[in-house]
Amino acid sequence: MHIAALFKKGAVVYVGGKEGRVTEIGEYAFTDTNEVTNVTVPDSVTKIGTCAFAQMDKLTDLYVPDSVKDIAEKWTYQSEKVTVHCSEGSAAYEACQKEDIKTAE
Repeated sequence: MHIAALFKKGAVVYVGGKEGRVTEIGEYAFTDTNEVTNVTVPDSVTKIGTCAFAQMDKLTDLYVPDSVKDIAEKWTYQSEKVTVHCSEGSAAYEACQKEDIKTAE
């Protein structure tokens, strides 16, 4: 199951009847979402919270853009099959190095 369709670049969401862009993926947002295999974070996101992608047994590919500047610890906690696709030197890359998370070559 690929949920990139939910987070295409420029995705628009409605919160409280107001239009807005997704700017943050909050704590535990996708935890235990066990059928998801791929996630593409939209360019509008700047922050990823603690355990946002935790315990996702089938998650293999997580695409994180350079727009993400703030990533909490344990953001992919116990998602052991995940490979993070990101730019070298980006916040995502640094978070992966710190937590020994596999990155795409």
